[in-house]
Order: sequence, then structure tokens, then C-alpha cells
Amino acid sequence: MANKIAYKSDCRLGLIYKIEMTEENDRTRSSRTFRKTFDLTAVFQSAHTMFFATEDAEFATIWWEQNKYQMPSAREIIAGLQQFYRFHLESEASGSDKASLPAIVATYDRVFQQLQTLVNFTDVDKKFTSCWDNTEYDLWCPTSKACFLVLFLYSIEPPLYFFLNDACRKRNKALLPMLGPFANALYWVL
Repeated sequence: MANKIAYKSDCRLGLIYKIEMTEENDRTRSSRTFRKTFDLTAVFQSAHTMFFATEDAEFATIWWEQNKYQMPSAREIIAGLQQFYRFHLESEASGSDKASLPAIVATYDRVFQQLQTLVNFTDVDKKFTSCWDNTEYDLWCPTSKACFLVLFLYSIEPPLYFFLNDACRKRNKALLPMLGPFANALYWVL
């Protein structure tokens, strides 16, 4: 077996990685990631490709610019997440699950509609603000309904935070109309 060598540098940290695949380490696993040692080079190689977002809050900013610098409303966030989750269920359903899919989708639609009712905003279509005005729509006020809603949605199951993170990392602009309002509101809260 010939030795294989992989080099990868990380200019930000001033590091150069050298991983050598030999008879001894081709089957061993890293104690940190439980991946084969040589397989880690794929991680290092992909770290600087255009596959990943290149700017902070890039996904949220793209949505914000496309919507003429308007903040999202509670209805936009909840409806977008509802539409995304329906899309996710339909794309992940296997052959046996397709028969029960309409009932599952209807259940989640009722959950999102109930959530919109329970939030009980005075005007669910009013745009959120980020100016510390202490209203229920202020995303910068930690005790506002808007802040509570965004952080609650970020923490619930199904893991919407995971789907948002994945869409942001991959810059999946097809999901922007569905996840963009949530990403933008989360950006202002954080």
C-alpha cells in the first residue's frame, strides 16, 4: 500500500494540516470526530469552497434585501415555517409513508394555525421592529411577544434550527421564501 498524503491550510488560523494515510492509520478513527483519520481531509478541503455561506447572516440579509428592507411579520414567519415543514415532509416521505402523508400534513397545518392563534398579536400582519420601542413587535426587546415567538420557534421540535442552519450553510435560495422571514427575525433577536 502506497502512502497517501493530504495537505490543507487554514490561513485564518495559520495552520497547515498534513494527514498521511499508512497501513497503521487507514482504519483508525479520530478520537474527536469518530471519522477515519484520512477522511478528515475531505472536511478540510470543503471548508473553503463556495458550498458554505461566506458572510455573517447572509441568508437573512438576502431575504431582507429581496423584501425591500422590510421586517417580517408573525404571519410571514409562521406561514413560511408551515410551508417549509410541509415541503420537508413531502420530500422525505418514503413509499409506505405516502399513504399517511395527507393526515400528517393536515395535523402539522393545524399545529401552525393554533400557534398563530396562541401568539395573540394585536395585528398578526404588522411588521416586526428592531428599534427598542418596547412594543409587542420589537425584536430587540427581550420581553416582547415577537422575541418570545422567534426564540420559541428556534427551540421546538421538529428541529427548525437544524433546517435553518442547513439552508444557511448551503445557501439554498430555493428555501429562502419559506425560511427567510424566520432567519431575518432570528438575526435581529440575536
